[in-house]
Amino acid sequence: MDFDKLKESGRKIKMPDDMKMRIKENCTDCKTPETVSKPPRLFYGRIIAVCVCCFLLLAGIGLKHSGVFNRKIPIESSPSVSATKSATFATTEESTLKQIIETTVKVFYSDKSTKPAVKEEKTTTESQTQVQETECFTEDGNVNSVQPPFLYMDDLNKLKNAKKAAETMDEEYYLTYLSENDYHDVCDCFYFPEEYLEFCSSEIYVPVVDENHSEILWMDYVPSYGSINVGVNFNETDSFRFYIEMSGEYTFRDKDNEKYGYVETVKGENFTADIYKKKLWYKLTEEKWAWDGWLSLEVLVDGQGINILTTDDVTLEELREYLTYVKFVKIKDWI
Repeated sequence: MDFDKLKESGRKIKMPDDMKMRIKENCTDCKTPETVSKPPRLFYGRIIAVCVCCFLLLAGIGLKHSGVFNRKIPIESSPSVSATKSATFATTEESTLKQIIETTVKVFYSDKSTKPAVKEEKTTTESQTQVQETECFTEDGNVNSVQPPFLYMDDLNKLKNAKKAAETMDEEYYLTYLSENDYHDVCDCFYFPEEYLEFCSSEIYVPVVDENHSEILWMDYVPSYGSINVGVNFNETDSFRFYIEMSGEYTFRDKDNEKYGYVETVKGENFTADIYKKKLWYKLTEEKWAWDGWLSLEVLVDGQGINILTTDDVTLEELREYLTYVKFVKIKDWI
């Protein structure tokens, strides 16, 4: 169709003036009066539209968290690769969480610029390890976390009373007697009377000291380790510690220790003691108190080896004097 020709044809049409007036009047009559209100739009339609949008939004969030959009085509991989990916993801997630926490803390404290920052520093103090009264070690040198049963031998009357009960009572009355007299350490170490009587008949030597010049700090026997440990005090600063093995062997040897040098041998009533001193000795502080002093002894009693360590302040002259206050007696003759 040729629109130019159609437009030109329209221009050639002539309309009478009265016809133009009628057309204008008819158009004016059909115009909507301004006083007539337009019909309001339905409000319910808006509510329905909002509800539909919310439903679609919630559905999308649910599908996202369900992992539908994260599913991928499975790819076969070796166990080592899978483990590496898991470890990497865990490390990344942990690092991200750590960064978030650190950032939060920094922001929190940055708002409190008026308060002084408090920094906690971890200090390391090097000190000489002290052997405690009830420390027990395994064969590889590690401290045993579970404390084994101890027989406290510093009460001689208790040991003798328990021995008499083991000799004269059966198992039931023996255990009842130990419980009634609070001899629980005897019961823990020797449940059967025969076991305790075997210990009381031992040929192992133990130190017996002169009570006028010294006192027993402790005297413990650990059946699981087969050893007796004794602490003897002579004054406020001078003490001995005895290491006794039920096997009769030395607990440790100073003779073959390069840190010690031989000094002299002292003879007693029924023993000989080889005295050794450290080649290099210094005190950490004046208040330092430790068993690992500068003097150490290897005592031989009728073929049985016993080790003695002294505290820091014991001199060689005092050591000779203190040995005169000590006697060694077999357990069977002592109890």
